[in-house]
Amino acid sequence: MTLSTLKARRMSFRCFRASSTSWSLVAAMLVALSGCGSSEESSQSDDTSTPVVDAGTPTVQPTSSAPNFGGGPDLGTKFSSDTSGQRAKFLADQLAKRNQPKNADQELEAFAAHLIKSAENYERRGYFKAARKNREQVLQISRNLHGDGSWQMASAQSELRYHEWFSSLQPEQRKKLEEATALERTAMQRHTRGEYIEAGKNTVEAINIWQSVGGDQQVHYAFLLSFLASQHQRQGDFPRAIKLHQQAVELFGKQLGQTHPDYAASLDNMAVMYQDQGDFANAERFYRSAVEIRRTSLGDDHTGYAMGLNNLAALFQDKGELQQAESLYHQSLAIFKKNGGERHPFYASGVKNLAVLHLEHGDINEAQKLAQEAAGIFKIVVGQRHPNYAICLRVIGRIQHKRGQNAEAERTLNHALALLRATTGFDHPSYAKTQLHLGEVYVSMKKFEAAEPLLKRSLESREKMLGASHPQLAANLVAYAQVLRNTGRGSEATKFETRARALQARTAARPGGRVQR
Repeated sequence: MTLSTLKARRMSFRCFRASSTSWSLVAAMLVALSGCGSSEESSQSDDTSTPVVDAGTPTVQPTSSAPNFGGGPDLGTKFSSDTSGQRAKFLADQLAKRNQPKNADQELEAFAAHLIKSAENYERRGYFKAARKNREQVLQISRNLHGDGSWQMASAQSELRYHEWFSSLQPEQRKKLEEATALERTAMQRHTRGEYIEAGKNTVEAINIWQSVGGDQQVHYAFLLSFLASQHQRQGDFPRAIKLHQQAVELFGKQLGQTHPDYAASLDNMAVMYQDQGDFANAERFYRSAVEIRRTSLGDDHTGYAMGLNNLAALFQDKGELQQAESLYHQSLAIFKKNGGERHPFYASGVKNLAVLHLEHGDINEAQKLAQEAAGIFKIVVGQRHPNYAICLRVIGRIQHKRGQNAEAERTLNHALALLRATTGFDHPSYAKTQLHLGEVYVSMKKFEAAEPLLKRSLESREKMLGASHPQLAANLVAYAQVLRNTGRGSEATKFETRARALQARTAARPGGRVQR
């Protein structure tokens, strides 16, 4: 097993929360294209992250009409005349970019990537002499291109240390690592389905195997610690999560140095955890450190730097500092546009985040325009039968609800649920959150019989995923209490309202915290 096996598994907890090395940018692209990667439930700001979908999940043909805001173009028909042609052109453009001529440095980088892949294959087959030769060549290429003190050299040195350790193991120990790989794969699949408790159990088993063979000083082990921390974080067990994240940060710093993008990613993970608790002061401190590392190591026109700006923007959005958030979102969008163009999943996700920001700011017209734009891009680059498109529909449904267009919001959110049901399944954070919003629409329409089962299932699902004391449950508790109170069950409603107030008060009491939506 090699370091690269879990590199894509450092969980990117918001849309652009991914490490910024070359492999992780590829992983982040796969997140945006396949839906496999980050859980939106980690963010406090609603709809500002990419959903998690198992790459092998089925797709669904939309069963309801696409939304129309009234007086504007129908989102469902805006691109319908030539969507397939535009999608084909998009895919052709991506292939052309891949085949563009490279300069000498790019050729060397590509050759180094080939050597790494070959080394991994050799290691799996037990050809360690050939693997070491490849690793040493990669080290020399990194030295020539970037210098001895570079983070790229740190990566190459770490890979060589891994090789030396892995090749020293007995065959039965390497066999155990194969078992750990299978456990990690299962854990990832369960994580993407929102089965955080079971995913955590699998991850603990994998960690124990790595410890048993002396691998607890490898960078891969740090990724496993971060992944386990994310399981506890999703369940609201922040004391365990912070301890694991701290261990991961320490190990990343020790093995890669504190100027490495992966070290920045580990700081991002710390920031996300504090943000999830409503401790925005500590979250900002870690985010800013991560952004600065990316700026100095990658440059201020790099996609990884834009990811950091996006994370910081989402934090300011959660804090209610919407002007600062908007400025940072625009900065990140400009970089995404420069690097990948407007028809790119990163750019589309950034536009969607900006749409939610304008929705929260009360600028409904701009939110509508941006949500339509994001949905149109996703329709081309990933297709309509994809969770990212469904999340855009959810944003649109919220906008319609805000406008008082409850019938349209009902249709749109049902459409989003149908897509998510087929791609993410019933017990997934994205599905549960969409149930919440549809239930809120039914409450506004005084359709309490329709609202109650949706809100009850959403609350039960999110309690199971996040834990009963997680601050994000406050919105569920408030909505469900409204149904109970309006159907003559005031005493029951009071219990849920009391729980909601306790969660909101606890969040507001934290440094920099505010009551969550």
